[in-house]
Amino acid sequence: MKECLIIMPILFRGGSEKQMRYVIEAISEKDLPLTVLVESSDKSMNNEEVAYAEKYSNVNFVFLRTGAVDAKYTNSVKKYWAKFLSLIKILKTTRGLIKKNRIGIVMVTNLTGLVLLPWFKMHGCQVVYNERNPGIKVCDSRWKRALLKRCKKLVCNSKYASEYMMKILGREVEVINNGIQEINVVPTLLENDGIFRIIVPARISHVKNQKLILEAINILKETEKIKVIFAGVVEDEKYYEVLMEYCAKNKIEQFVDFVGFTNNILEYYAKCDLLVLASLEEGTPNVLLEAFMGRLKVIASDIPMNAECMHNKKMLFSPNDAAELAQKIIMMKNLNKAEQEEFLVKNYNYVCENYSIKCMGERYIQMLYLQ
Repeated sequence: MKECLIIMPILFRGGSEKQMRYVIEAISEKDLPLTVLVESSDKSMNNEEVAYAEKYSNVNFVFLRTGAVDAKYTNSVKKYWAKFLSLIKILKTTRGLIKKNRIGIVMVTNLTGLVLLPWFKMHGCQVVYNERNPGIKVCDSRWKRALLKRCKKLVCNSKYASEYMMKILGREVEVINNGIQEINVVPTLLENDGIFRIIVPARISHVKNQKLILEAINILKETEKIKVIFAGVVEDEKYYEVLMEYCAKNKIEQFVDFVGFTNNILEYYAKCDLLVLASLEEGTPNVLLEAFMGRLKVIASDIPMNAECMHNKKMLFSPNDAAELAQKIIMMKNLNKAEQEEFLVKNYNYVCENYSIKCMGERYIQMLYLQ
């Protein structure tokens, strides 16, 4: 059996990376031949990368640590130069891997990997492109569409992305739903301070739209006792500075807490009353589904990917309207127990029926090894 190569931009950062780790773990459990090439790294996560590679020792991990992922938030010259150097490094590395490991199929999860499609095909490798976002950016130019049409298979994680890409490309795009881990959130006995606590588990990036949440808090600060916890790695330093400046200018520092990446997100879930996802775009909104599994109250931006998962449309808000978000926060704060229980049960059952980690792993193994 020939080996599979998975190329990832980074191993630890957000929901997309978590899903690819589930795939890696499923393949490792079956002891199938696998190499994972990680283009870049978050320096703060190097220890986690080493520990992960040791845990799944039957997988061949190659960490290039190119820095290209973080360079995308710098000026254009530096960004493209970093990406060029990263491509050269990937070419050199994969040439050796292909010869040594007899790789038959390559799964790529971003544009960098897609650009290398001619290189892999020249060496007799089939390419699977795995879209982790809505599919719009990867279809926005003729050369990208040409590369996509040459892939052996296209796969994505949402119905919206599949329908959009099929319409643009005129070929099948398979949907493999994300896998959501069973979690048990045990509510923590909160301090009797009357504060309504909100968790926002997302990397700090413009696309995650944290500024809208700050604007809503600024509206509510005079009338509500509220606290927002932003849990996520800082991906975009400039955007983070914008958020800090907004907090200082509007004197809302006491209402917010930026805790960075955390391995104990369940502890935060247990201490909070509401989860808010304000994203401008998503592939599959993993944090929503995880919140459903943990029976947490949730509100989310009204974008197709979020709306697809939400049974109660009252829990959606415009990603451009801070006043509406503020109203939704108050609505959730005042939600009666009967409404809350109905909402939580429906969401929990939805995830159990549609987002099994085991099913997801089996479908990827079938696609990468058994076809």
